[in-house]
Amino acid sequence: MNPTRVAILLAVPSLLLRGAAVSQAPAAGVQWQCVAAAPLARDHHVVFSAHVGRSDVIYAGGGTNYRELYDAVLRTVIGADGVPGPWTATTPLPHPLAGASAVAARGTVVLTGGQLAGPGGLRDLRRVADTYTAPIAADGSLGAWTPGPALPSPRFHHPSVYHEGWVYVVGGQGATEAETGVFAARLGADGKLGPWQTLRPLPEPRSHHAVVIDHGAVYVIGGLGGNPARQPVQHKSVLRAVIARDGTLGEWRTIGEMPHSYATHSAFVDGGALWVVGGVEDNATFSARVWRAPLDRSGTLGAWSEVQALPFGRGHVHVTPVIGGRVYSVGGRIAAQQGASPVTDAVVVGLLTPTPPAGAQAAGCAPAPAPAG
Repeated sequence: MNPTRVAILLAVPSLLLRGAAVSQAPAAGVQWQCVAAAPLARDHHVVFSAHVGRSDVIYAGGGTNYRELYDAVLRTVIGADGVPGPWTATTPLPHPLAGASAVAARGTVVLTGGQLAGPGGLRDLRRVADTYTAPIAADGSLGAWTPGPALPSPRFHHPSVYHEGWVYVVGGQGATEAETGVFAARLGADGKLGPWQTLRPLPEPRSHHAVVIDHGAVYVIGGLGGNPARQPVQHKSVLRAVIARDGTLGEWRTIGEMPHSYATHSAFVDGGALWVVGGVEDNATFSARVWRAPLDRSGTLGAWSEVQALPFGRGHVHVTPVIGGRVYSVGGRIAAQQGASPVTDAVVVGLLTPTPPAGAQAAGCAPAPAPAG
């Protein structure tokens, strides 16, 4: 079966391809464009970014096509025009792995959790508590992976974030169901992880959620409770906890709700607003919707407004890096036609704009179903 491809319409005028200047005004809209696809269609993969020398690099690693798990890690350098360059291979993950989480900081990538396939293949999956670190070289390649201290318990579909010397793992699935546990470990200047500490837990179990850090606080957005393969609890709420000077967390507080419940979405903060991109909406459909709500330093969340949608609905793109006023979305799962692959290799770039683009359509995007095979 060939992976789902995205047609590239180079004749379409594009703010991205022309290297338009990015406005310094707070972003209130986004204009999407599909660029050259990644070499490998994947879902349940990790995406992370790093500033290396004078360049910004985006990495995509691991994941699955629902027939096998991957260990391959690919990287692309973002050009001066905001367009990703060619994808090249770097050091693969320690094992074929799906549903893990990765974050880059201090010249190091930290990989946590996920699930491995046993002798029975994808019918014999096992959640793990493993962690690894890998150095980022001056050319953007990854060095060898070194085992780190294990998480207190296995995790899958868990976000990880970095803040002032600490790596945080927030919630996620355990062996079968969502968990409340929040863990943190020191990341040293030498790239080594310290032991994991158990912090104040979430008020209720969550997996498949998004996490961001802004102005010294952790935000948890949406997600699922229970077992997502059965009848999970759907979350619309946005939670906030202040990070203390010693890295511990204050009390979790609900600061608002989204218009719908979302899972396997991504989120980021830009221009004084919280953004939510794609995901599975109301546990029913892969959504193309993009939402924005004002967010001030005190954690007050304003009303949600819908901005220009993604070119097509997709989920399992858990991290969408924001670089130079643009947001990058790589791979994921789509609502494919019968007989086509549900996994995409699409790379979509959104130019954040000070005003919503009136009636603008995503440029260069025409998802074509992969033939059965």
